[in-house]
Amino acid sequence: MVLRKIIESKTTLFILLRYVSFGLKLVNAFLFAKYLGPYHFGIYSLYVLIGQYFNYGSLGTNYSYTAYMSDKSESDDLKDNLWPNTITLNITSSLLLIAGAVAYVIFFEANTQLLLLTALIASMVNINTLFVNLFRIYGKLLLINLNDILIPFSYLLLIILLKEKLQVETIFWLQLTLVGILMIFFISFSPEKLKIQYRIKIQKLLLSRGLKLFIYYVGFQLILISSRTVVSFYYSEEDLGFYTLANSLSKSLNQLSSILIFLFFPKIIEIISLKKNDSERIDFVREARNIFCSGFYLMIFIACFGLPFILNWIPEYKSISRPFILLIAAQAIFAIGFGYTMFLIWKRQEKSLIISVISALVFNITLSFIIALTNQEYIFITLSVLISSIVYVMQIIYYSTRLLPERRPLSWVTKEIPLGLIIPILLLVLGIIFEYIFISQILGLGTFLIMNFKRLKDVVRKVFSVLTSKNLFIK
Repeated sequence: MVLRKIIESKTTLFILLRYVSFGLKLVNAFLFAKYLGPYHFGIYSLYVLIGQYFNYGSLGTNYSYTAYMSDKSESDDLKDNLWPNTITLNITSSLLLIAGAVAYVIFFEANTQLLLLTALIASMVNINTLFVNLFRIYGKLLLINLNDILIPFSYLLLIILLKEKLQVETIFWLQLTLVGILMIFFISFSPEKLKIQYRIKIQKLLLSRGLKLFIYYVGFQLILISSRTVVSFYYSEEDLGFYTLANSLSKSLNQLSSILIFLFFPKIIEIISLKKNDSERIDFVREARNIFCSGFYLMIFIACFGLPFILNWIPEYKSISRPFILLIAAQAIFAIGFGYTMFLIWKRQEKSLIISVISALVFNITLSFIIALTNQEYIFITLSVLISSIVYVMQIIYYSTRLLPERRPLSWVTKEIPLGLIIPILLLVLGIIFEYIFISQILGLGTFLIMNFKRLKDVVRKVFSVLTSKNLFIK
């Protein structure tokens, strides 16, 4: 009976299709690297990087919209008018982004085609992302799956058709066409009408909270992007291609686990808002963190053991093993902050989030530049990301526990992080430093399984509960 509920659940279908999507993205990353070659893959990576910066053009209104809609304490009048004002702000920022790109091309004579394509794609993606946030609130998961599947599947077909004839410009033209089709589709099937509305008070609320969340989320992403930017400045296109592939693989692994975060963020905010006091909220956050990290860490070790088999297929990229392991170690540390960030968002403590992420970002940029300017290998840039992740997580936990009624010393932060989550990652990192990679993976996995056996059982139980639940969405 339980198995039948899981199979029939739309949540199960969503997660499976999301995994298929990420699998396609992973395959595409390897195929792009193989058929474009290190140099042109580096050029492609550069404009993807520019596109990531452009994608921040919504100024956080997507984040504030989701946060307001998920909070049970907000008024119905506010929620009823959020959508038309958010879509108005998104359209305005998209038009400004396109105008800025055109002006840059005119005055600086940049690579016209790739830059304008990147700006147009980012503008439409920003609007599509708002629709995706709307769909997850309403539980319209198949529309989200369409957004995830269409582009990577089309990329795969393009690669199969062109192979060695594949060009960077062709990839971007295809993406522009696809995001345009998705936008038309989303508007047609949206549960909310595409309506323009100017209510200054509501737009101020969206922008005020949105800008704070925007600074936080951008800062968080920039911790990863900034190191890649330093590599693009001080290292060769080939090194950038190697680093980008390692970074793409680590992000793909992280995205596999972030499926549940994406899907249940509104519900987690709702649960936090319904708890009686902050002590109960932190207890819930701590439990959610332990279960989430246990599942994520298991995926990390599977990826570590599986990577060498994949790299045998593209031997020219074998050198990415070390930066890949260091980058996923950083992702593992970031994951320890899971739940605490949502608690701080609900408490309207965006300022604490900003302080945490900006200080970690500054630390990362400074250390990355020092490594680059002292002519160290690009691999060591990943160490700056790892150390910055520790700086970030320690602050997030400190600001969360500081809100509890009973005051706790600063040393309490370290007690909030289970040794079962620290020791396995430490063993992986030591293996990279002392070049005993395989042995460190064996020791790390064994230590992880022994220290987290009970939590892994909880992961299985919670996954079954989630997949059979019908009360996961706000609307």
